[in-house]
Amino acid sequence: MANFMKRGKKWQARITWRDEDGKLHQKSKSGFDTKQQAKQYAAKLETNRLSGGNIEKDPTFSEYFEQWHDVYKKPSISNVTDRHYTFVKNIIDKYFKSKKLKKISRTTYQQFINDYGSNHAPETVKKSIQLSRLALNRQ
Repeated sequence: MANFMKRGKKWQARITWRDEDGKLHQKSKSGFDTKQQAKQYAAKLETNRLSGGNIEKDPTFSEYFEQWHDVYKKPSISNVTDRHYTFVKNIIDKYFKSKKLKKISRTTYQQFINDYGSNHAPETVKKSIQLSRLALNRQ
């Protein structure tokens, strides 16, 4: 369940839920300029929670990519395609190291694309970015 409060000139979104043991959990975020932005954030958290994601955990980009790959892709792809995902995971490990997923901004991600693209073939960059973006769009 989500609720929204105006805190000064900004909006806050808070979602509340109970786990399978009946324990109450809450997650909130403030600083939204509009109520609609707060609603969109809450809807995204709810969708993630209902699809099995752990929204309290703050994984690194590499951990998230690996978990996403194991759950959503690995059961239905060939060995060759699986090697492509492993290759992309190694690129993510090398560039982002232990950077938390929440700390990666659009600018940081674009800088990664620019840096990686500066010394790799355009087709390699395109395929690698395409696979990593698939995981990020599921977040």
